[in-house]
Amino acid sequence: MLKQVQHDVVFTILDKMTSVSEKQIDAIIERHAALQARMATGDMAPADFVAASKEFAELEPVAEAAREAVRLRGEL
Repeated sequence: MLKQVQHDVVFTILDKMTSVSEKQIDAIIERHAALQARMATGDMAPADFVAASKEFAELEPVAEAAREAVRLRGEL
């Protein structure tokens, strides 16, 4: 059930991304990667880690849809 919900969320976001510029999509992907790299350093104050972790989690389905948009645009 959770997998289906995630799938639905990704495709809802992907549908909305058809009008999002390539630059904006790249920025989403880059932000997600930067948060992941920053959290992986282990060199963050606990409050900063919590904030970054929350943003990372909220951005995850959007970043997944952005990566899928890039993949699909590459097939055109």
